[in-house]
Amino acid sequence: MKNQYFGDVRDLFTYDLSLHLLRRISRLDRFLFVPMLTPDDGTGHGGRVCWERAKAGNRNLELIDFLRLRVEGGRRDVREIEAFFRASGVDIAIHGQGLGYFSMVNRSSYFQSIDPRMLRSSLVLLDPDIGLEVRDADEKHLMYSEVKQLFRRMGYNSLMMIFQYLPRENRPSYLYRRTMELKGLTGDPPEYISDNEVIFFLLCKNPSLKEEMRGALRDYARLYAELFTSL
Repeated sequence: MKNQYFGDVRDLFTYDLSLHLLRRISRLDRFLFVPMLTPDDGTGHGGRVCWERAKAGNRNLELIDFLRLRVEGGRRDVREIEAFFRASGVDIAIHGQGLGYFSMVNRSSYFQSIDPRMLRSSLVLLDPDIGLEVRDADEKHLMYSEVKQLFRRMGYNSLMMIFQYLPRENRPSYLYRRTMELKGLTGDPPEYISDNEVIFFLLCKNPSLKEEMRGALRDYARLYAELFTSL
């Protein structure tokens, strides 16, 4: 992700869904946000900020007001979101602060330095620029090896949430392929939810937690008719 896009409609979906899961699933005690932050690209692009017309999150007026104030005030920095979650009563930790930009050089140490205490009873959001690895993956992608290692370290009552842009390819084929690849890493297929532009894959170890998560996703999808899920 990049600071220049902080507060756009993608973030509205991301943070609103995260808050919904944290409130709906009682065993999640904290929010561990793992942004794979890369430098702004100098284009001046800032993503779409038509929050009220977004496919997801447009009912969360407090979040919209928060994001609008940051965007219009020139405070487009991922660290700003901490204040919103704390004001919402969420125990949040943003990994990577003080470590510089995410890169191919530091990616191993970046993930290994995640405090194991933050992986217990947590919603763990992994937010790369693009999503899961492809053939010529770089710092914009999350590697399967990183998913596997972090999943192994994650507590039994934790939930992993992975951000992914939907590529321009046959959607059923793409979703089947990604689902089977993630199942191969964890032993269980992920659930997912999408607005047809971005998708979130969700993984956990605990069957009971998975049922709670499935219920939360169903509830969220009922709020926003344009979403589709694996349920």
